[in-house]
Amino acid sequence: HFGGGLGDHLLCTILFHELAKRGVKNCWMLSHYPELFKNNPYNLKIVPDDWKTLKFLEKINRPSTLLYYGKWIGNIDKISPPKNHMIVEILQKAKITGEVTLRPYWYQEIDHSLNDQHGEYVCVQSTNNFSSTEVKNKRWSEHKMQRIVDHLAERYSVLQIGMPEENKLENALDHRASSISQSASLLANCKFFLGQEGFPMHLARSVETRSVIIYGGRLKAWQSGYPCNENVETDPDCSPCWQNNHCDYDRKCLKEISVNDVLAAIERIEEKLPEKLETDLVVLD
Repeated sequence: HFGGGLGDHLLCTILFHELAKRGVKNCWMLSHYPELFKNNPYNLKIVPDDWKTLKFLEKINRPSTLLYYGKWIGNIDKISPPKNHMIVEILQKAKITGEVTLRPYWYQEIDHSLNDQHGEYVCVQSTNNFSSTEVKNKRWSEHKMQRIVDHLAERYSVLQIGMPEENKLENALDHRASSISQSASLLANCKFFLGQEGFPMHLARSVETRSVIIYGGRLKAWQSGYPCNENVETDPDCSPCWQNNHCDYDRKCLKEISVNDVLAAIERIEEKLPEKLETDLVVLD
């Protein structure tokens, strides 16, 4: 089980993929997000993540394995930075060894009729993103993001995905209330995704779509990202801090990223669109 949010649970799909490759099936996953695992080929059972399930597992002497990539440091709004990519940290908790591919998986059917509806389009998310854990230190300027959307709208249809609580961007078609499976189809058919580190980035990778991700400096792309993406980072002395909301430096790691920096990253991703997605392979001891 994993106490995190949507993105963390989607990353767990690689665990069951790797377990199945090693002949291990019939697993249970404690999760509030069964849609992420629907139609998986691993005979994986999704059960409620609650005290009743935990007590039952203790009773039958099958305690659950806690998956995580960093632990909270007291009550100071900070996580201990992982030494490896998040996925590696998760796999190590389950004692996976050997060669692994660092990417999540999506197993539901993709609706390809969206190309007919929207033509060539890109997906974006508001920088005022909403998640189960508030993280202000990953939010880029909404004003700058709007300028990027205005620029993209001159060449593409722009579809905004995310949560209904997030700010609506102008010149973008509103898909904030889409289900997870609908968002997966939107991402699978788009040219690329533009946003910040989080669940939509991982969902885009699971459906073989490139992204432009505005990282700033709270954490590094090598800790959570993918080589097929264009990751816009800064490198102040305090980075990576892994703090969620408190910042002693006025979030300069985000403020240093200009509109032109992101536009340049978009140009680089557009050049890569015809190419096969790059993938990280690692060998775990």
